[in-house]
Parts: sequence; C-alpha cells; structure tokens
Amino acid sequence: FFQNVFNAIKLAEPKIPSLSDKYKEKCPTLGSDHSSKPLFTENFLKQFVQLTPHEVESLKKSHSTFLKNTPNSIPKNLKYRGSGIVYAGGGKFNWLALLSIKSLRRLGSKLPVEILIPTLDDYEIELCTQIFPAYNARCIYLPEVLGQKVTKSFQFKGYQYKILAILASSFEKILLLDADNIPVINPDYLFKTDPFISNGLVTWPDFWRRTTSPYFYDVAQIKLGKRVRYGYTTYGIHDPGIGAKDEQDLAEVPLHDREGSIPDSSTESGQLMVNKKTHFKMLLLSLYYNSYGPDYFYPLLSQGSMGEGDKDTFLAAAVKTGSKFYQVNKFVGVLGYDNDGTFQGTSMIQSDPVEDYREANKALKLKLQETNSKEEIVLKPAELKILFVHSNYPKLNPALLKKNKSLLDKNDKRHRHYGKNDIEGYDLELKIWEDMKYFICKLKVQTKAFEGMGTDELCKELDEQIEFLKST
Repeated sequence: FFQNVFNAIKLAEPKIPSLSDKYKEKCPTLGSDHSSKPLFTENFLKQFVQLTPHEVESLKKSHSTFLKNTPNSIPKNLKYRGSGIVYAGGGKFNWLALLSIKSLRRLGSKLPVEILIPTLDDYEIELCTQIFPAYNARCIYLPEVLGQKVTKSFQFKGYQYKILAILASSFEKILLLDADNIPVINPDYLFKTDPFISNGLVTWPDFWRRTTSPYFYDVAQIKLGKRVRYGYTTYGIHDPGIGAKDEQDLAEVPLHDREGSIPDSSTESGQLMVNKKTHFKMLLLSLYYNSYGPDYFYPLLSQGSMGEGDKDTFLAAAVKTGSKFYQVNKFVGVLGYDNDGTFQGTSMIQSDPVEDYREANKALKLKLQETNSKEEIVLKPAELKILFVHSNYPKLNPALLKKNKSLLDKNDKRHRHYGKNDIEGYDLELKIWEDMKYFICKLKVQTKAFEGMGTDELCKELDEQIEFLKST
C-alpha cells in the first residue's frame, strides 16, 4: 500500500523550482487577536511568497494529480484497529517519549502506545526491547513499514515524521503526542465522547494568526466566499450587525474569516486526535503536503512565520477534502518562571477539548438568541482543565539541562521549570523529576540523549533538583 501511495506522491511531484526562496519578505508573526493591525486580508497575505500564474497552474496540476491517484478510504488490505497513543520518536526523542509514557501510566491510562523509530541510528535496543514494552508501548521501525524502496527514494526529517507516525501506526483512532508533551490527566476518555466522536479530527491552537497564502487556495482549488467569521476569540459571539460593512468589501475582510478558508488561529500540533477511518483521504493529502513541505507547502501555508512546519497541513487537508474537524477554542497558555524580573516561558499548556466543546455549545446557544445589542457579546468561559503540558523549551533532558545550566536563573539559583507546584491538584514537575530518577538511578537506563554523561553525575543533579522542588 505505502509503495502505491509514494508512487502517487512521486507522480505528483511539483515541476517548478522550490518556493523557499520565492519570498519577497517573510510574513509577520502576529497573535490571534484580530484587533491588532495589520488585517491579514487577501491582498496583504499575497505580498510574501510570490507566484506567477504559470507556477500556480503547475502546482494546481500536481495537486490534482495526487488527489486523483489516491484512494478515498482505507484499502481492505490495511488493517487498522482500536484506539491508541502515538509518538514520533528516534534519537533524543526516545527519552522524552519515555517520560511522557510514564506519566500516562501513572495517571491510569490503559491505551496501548506506539513509538515511531525513523532510522536504524534512532533505534535504541534497551528502550525498544525492554523498557517501552514494560509500559505496553512498542517501537515501530519506519523502514519496515514503508519498505526499503520508499525509504531509499524519499528523504524524511523533522516535522515530516508526525504524519508518518499516524499512518504507520496500527491504530484506527489516534492521539498523536509530541515526545516532549506531558499529559496532566488521563486522556483515555477523549476517544469516547465529543468532540472526537462527532468530528473525527481535533486540533489545538497555537499563539499565532494564520498566515496561509491566497495562492494556496488557488493551488488547492478551494473557492473562498463571503465573510462568515469575525476573528479568533475564545467563545466569542458576534452580533450579525458587526462588521456588515466589511462583508460588503472583501478587500477589507481578513482572509481566514471567509467562507472556505482555514479558520484562525494556526494549529499547535504537539497534540492531535484523528480517526483514520473517517479521515483517511485527508491524512494522505497531509502526507503529500509534508512530503513536499519544506520546498512548497510549508512556504504556502505559513509564509515564513513562526512555527513553520507540519502543523497547518492537517487542517489545510481537512478543508480541501471536506473532512469534519473541531478546533479547541480555549487559547494556548504558557508556563514558565521569573528570571530576575523577566518571564522565561518553558512550556505550552493545552486544555480539555471535552469541556471546551461544552463551553462552545453554550456560546452557540447564546448566539442563536435574538439580541438588539450591536456590541460583541463574549462569554467568560469557566477555567478548563489543563490536559497537556508541552515542555518544548528547554527539553526535559537532565544531561542537557545540567550542561546548559538551564535549571539555574541569572543569579545561579535553582528554579521551577513550570513556575508553580500545583497543576491540576498535584506537583507535576516533582513527579517528572522523580520519574527521571527512577529510570536513570534505579533502572540504570542509558540513552544517546545523555551525550555520554555518567549515571553518578546525572543522579547527583537529579537529587539536588528533587530536594529543591520538595522545598518549594
């Protein structure tokens, strides 16, 4: 099967030079608050990646060729079953995935786990044959799934592994987590209720406004219409009278408030839920976008703005294929610490989509009520449960944290990575450090991620940080 899909990808290879150097300039990165200027209108977003009519037509042809040559549903010989949690592992990410999996099991998660191992160099024997299996987790070796021919023909790296992890895993329904993403509460219930059941695709927001080029919609042959949204607000309700003038003049309407466009805000793909049975075509199209991502589709979808990569390929593919999706409304939060008067962010926090869905439906009911007010009504949402702490910078690698002095502030004093000792009723940071100590000092786990730092040196650092955390 994968041989056929990659044949279709090869057949639909773009015939024009890379767009990575077609920038007149890079699109500015702005927060999702639409009141900030400039408005990201069609004309505004057209001035960054520059395409000629010939280039648009050529890419359009390639895009159509791929869609024509791939199946709309899962072929009978591809047996996906059940629900599970998937990580893109390999190299330094194996250790991070282990910490995330340990958190899952400590919280009572019973779902099986699969970790994608991209190359032979990324495979760590002890982890894959002993440690991971003890937590009902197994390694999937990518060349074994794709076959040697595909592996030799296509060079994958970085962000491209996430879509491959989804398609290569054995599960039909998936929660995809970045290796550095730590669950705070047991996520198993997400598979059994809305919004996942009714939508089949759930995404979480990034900080930034969407910067997709209008040329992407030309290439994908997506027709954009009138204004149907009024910016990104958490559970924001807008009276139909607001912005009526804008609706008449599409030149003044933000592109991603228009019918057919991908809604704001941009996506943070450190976590994603998808049902392969209902969203198979969408996943294949996302694979196509990622296969030619760095040269073509990442520039079109992000135009050089913050966080360019796979993150916006999922909703772009969903919009093109008419697949249902649910975007979590609750805005991404931040954890960090005070570094001598300066806030230093370390992690993103994402909320419970089940509670979010409930709040969004309350907001929808309010929207349907008649109102004479011409002002924006905004529901003040309840504080939602924190579901994930995406510890993206710096990574939770004790060897690198010690080497780079990342656990010390400007005054050489230890600090809390997350800035507080209570996340959903317990000290998450202390638990993580105790998990590290268990693996390194008790089980004597060795991994390439530690870059040769010895167990004794690591355990001394772990003990000191744990004592500090217990005292604060």
